[in-house]
Amino acid sequence: MIVRSTVYPDLLVTDLGVRFRDGIAEVDEATGKQLLRLPGIELEAEPGPVRKARRKTNE
Repeated sequence: MIVRSTVYPDLLVTDLGVRFRDGIAEVDEATGKQLLRLPGIELEAEPGPVRKARRKTNE
């Protein structure tokens, strides 16, 4: 789960052992739920797998 700190980009939450880098941290679901109690913390959709575009061929 990816969480974002919109207020403090280099936030360190010592109780949970979480450090945000450039406002982003990757945590497990239980930790993410606890972090959501803090102001300025948002869940971010995790990036899905990247699909390569296929070129159509006229055969």
